[in-house]
Amino acid sequence: MVSELFDRILESHILDDDAPFRDIHVDRRKDAVLGSKIQHTLLWGQLPENLDNVQISAQTIASQSVGGDFFDFIRYDNFHWDMMIGDVMGKGGIAALLGAGTKSEFFRTVGQVSYGCAAGVLPDIATIVNTVHSQICGKLIELSRFVTACYVRFNLEKMQIELVDCGHTKTVHYRHREKRCDFLKGEHSPLGFDPQEVYEKTTIDLGDGDILFFYSDGITEAVNTGGDMYGAERLARVIEANADLEPENLTRRVHQDLTDYALDGTVDDDLTYVTIKIGNRE
Repeated sequence: MVSELFDRILESHILDDDAPFRDIHVDRRKDAVLGSKIQHTLLWGQLPENLDNVQISAQTIASQSVGGDFFDFIRYDNFHWDMMIGDVMGKGGIAALLGAGTKSEFFRTVGQVSYGCAAGVLPDIATIVNTVHSQICGKLIELSRFVTACYVRFNLEKMQIELVDCGHTKTVHYRHREKRCDFLKGEHSPLGFDPQEVYEKTTIDLGDGDILFFYSDGITEAVNTGGDMYGAERLARVIEANADLEPENLTRRVHQDLTDYALDGTVDDDLTYVTIKIGNRE
């Protein structure tokens, strides 16, 4: 369980992001290799296949330092599925372990909450997030860490999403009918920040051709040679200008614009993109 993982980290006294895993006796080079394996096998999820009326692209580009970005999906049927994306404060093997542990706690909690639901009723996403927070908040505080996250329930029968934001980056919602982007951002603090936080969900209507773009702060906080951040507004403009592209190509276009902007500047954090397009408009 995630609490056992957190206890192990606390007992090992490893709170430096760049420290090796002393409790399993590996050197820094092996630490980096292990951290990379954690990212590929535990932090980055598999895309759901053969969903009706939706296209998904997800990509994470790791920085030189191991990080704690994670994402994954939980599929109920072709019309109902969940997505989680998150980012652990800090870098290194500890951030990677905590990201893996937090994601695991989400999966465990979905199973736990689902068990108490009536047949055919999906677990409430606010209940899922609040349960996860109650399980990991104290440990994160002891470790002086927090986790930003966004948990989303897609309901394509109703053409809606339910979203719980936990201090994560502002989700970009491109509205095809209006040809413009909105930002979806809650008022909640990250997981592990405030033990008294009560997370609530927001419902957003979707339209055919809409795009939801989720990302980590390594994107918007990248800076150019003048020290100016890439920012959410520039990101939204790029999405508006390229909304006709399929998600994979849109992701590439955003990443190209980011790397052009930060040429000889700073992109020293993991870059995580999840692009979801509703409908099949060209």
